[in-house]
Amino acid sequence: MISIAIDGESGAGKSTVADILSRRLNILHLNSGALYRAVGLYVYEHNIDPKDENAVVDALKDIKITIKYVDGAQRTILNGKDVSSDLYTSEMGNYSSLVSQYPVVRDKITAIQREIANEHDIIIEGRDITSAVLPDATYKFYITGTPEVRAKRRLEDLRRIGEAVTYEEVYQDIIERDKRDTTRSYHPLIRVEDAVYIETDELTAEQVADKMLAIIKK
Repeated sequence: MISIAIDGESGAGKSTVADILSRRLNILHLNSGALYRAVGLYVYEHNIDPKDENAVVDALKDIKITIKYVDGAQRTILNGKDVSSDLYTSEMGNYSSLVSQYPVVRDKITAIQREIANEHDIIIEGRDITSAVLPDATYKFYITGTPEVRAKRRLEDLRRIGEAVTYEEVYQDIIERDKRDTTRSYHPLIRVEDAVYIETDELTAEQVADKMLAIIKK
């Protein structure tokens, strides 16, 4: 089985690059962020405080997340309902960032990811894939960018789905999420030594994918 693990900060372009790679290599792409966003969506819909770890952990027993692929595209199923179109608002981004700090939540999502990786050639992108989820991945990458550029990218994504947000709001959210991701005690975002580091500020997603493919094809 071939596994490609991609880590990086919020807004670095992980999902877009992974989509390009999955099409070029004809393998599945698993967006780990969608899994955490599904937990965040459940917490949001049931009026659970995402900052209350005990309440979030208690809710996990009622959360079942499965992944389906339709024409190669990931569909995220929460308790039998396809919630894929509900996951990418800025609010769900914030909820997922908060609930993903908790070890029990991370363990649940890690188990789902590993189960899928054991059954398919896969590209998984997230924030602890190279270090915790797939430490023995065939290929490992860490992609990054300055907070300013990442905020501009995220702003474009949010406006594309109709959210009225400002650059300043998105930039501050990026800074806060970076801090949560890199300082959490359990499975923080780190750059492992054997991951190829790619700075994306001056590159398009296609160019980043080209760099990765050149390494994979060697």
